[in-house]
Amino acid sequence: MGIIQDNKAERDEKVIDFTLASSNNLLLIFTRNPELGKGKRRLAATVGDESALNIYQFLLNHTVKITRNLYAEKLVYYSEEIWENDIWDNKHFGKKLQNGNDLGARMANAFQEGFQSDYQKIIVIGSDMFDLSQEDIEQAFKALESNDFVVGPAEDGGYYLLGMKNYIPELFTNKDWGTETVLKDTLADLKDKKTALLETRNDVDYYEDIKDIEAFQPFLKRVMHMLGITKLFISNAAGAVNLNFKKGDMMLIEDHINLQGGSPLAFKNVGEYGERFADMSEPYDLDMRNKLLAIAKANDISLKTGVYASVVGPQLETKAEYRMIKLIGADAVGMSTVPEVIVANHLSLPIVAVSVLTDECDPDNLKPVDISEIITIAEKTEPKMVKLFQELIKQL
Repeated sequence: MGIIQDNKAERDEKVIDFTLASSNNLLLIFTRNPELGKGKRRLAATVGDESALNIYQFLLNHTVKITRNLYAEKLVYYSEEIWENDIWDNKHFGKKLQNGNDLGARMANAFQEGFQSDYQKIIVIGSDMFDLSQEDIEQAFKALESNDFVVGPAEDGGYYLLGMKNYIPELFTNKDWGTETVLKDTLADLKDKKTALLETRNDVDYYEDIKDIEAFQPFLKRVMHMLGITKLFISNAAGAVNLNFKKGDMMLIEDHINLQGGSPLAFKNVGEYGERFADMSEPYDLDMRNKLLAIAKANDISLKTGVYASVVGPQLETKAEYRMIKLIGADAVGMSTVPEVIVANHLSLPIVAVSVLTDECDPDNLKPVDISEIITIAEKTEPKMVKLFQELIKQL
């Protein structure tokens, strides 16, 4: 079997490759028309129809973003009907309607149309892959320069990408679409073909696929609100910018600075969930904060107070960035929490947040971070954090 494993770590530094701009390359994007109660049924079973639709629209926007500037011709294949004025702008995307009795037949027809139009390399993707980038698709097209087929395996046993230079019908027949056998059966059809395998990725079908991904937390917070949750407790690990704070200290967040460059409220129908221009004058509930301070004092637990700056990760900050963060008034810095707090305030959901300070961010004495030390500090501080929240629950 001629399968070549693509090693992302060995890829060359990314540069614009204008060979990809050839009209001989075609990207097929299969999408469902985003309508309430249709699509993402397995996800909707947990989060509800409305949240499932919002999540799907978020995924659609992500797919537009990673494909708009791709150097290839692009055709969007709609499931129900072609929408002329939607996020798939006509300047960058052609539009067609899927045709066939099942997914295999619909993909087969799209590939055949592409090859009949003299495209030489054709790739199909779905529109619900958050774990996919423009670079991934470019690498797939490049893989077809030295291979006849390219496959992107999905963790659930299907595939998130399929590309080829020659059409073979057996790839689209005798498959139990939507099950964990699709990838295995597809690779069996390609056993004698020169095929490149991309990295295995996770697509979004179930709640479990997104529950730990930061980008989806605002949607899930809204789900919790609809389930009747009335108060939200948040904890995080952060770096101490205030040099009076030390490793192992806890900080009750009184206010924050959003340096993430975006807002979880920046979507079309935000006004349906709450006031569009959410008030952030007191984002952390004052009553719960006062209760936590009293609990800490009564239990001889040191609890600092301060301002939390939220930045984009996963990289840590430079010396200059730490100086800037301190200069603008932050006491601690991390990569989370603020999107959830914004959503909670939008929903009028009282929130309290505590940071465990796991490292000291002194730009004049900065040393490489020891991740194992951070984990150890967090584990040692955990019992005190649990005690604070347990006692707070008793008072609410």
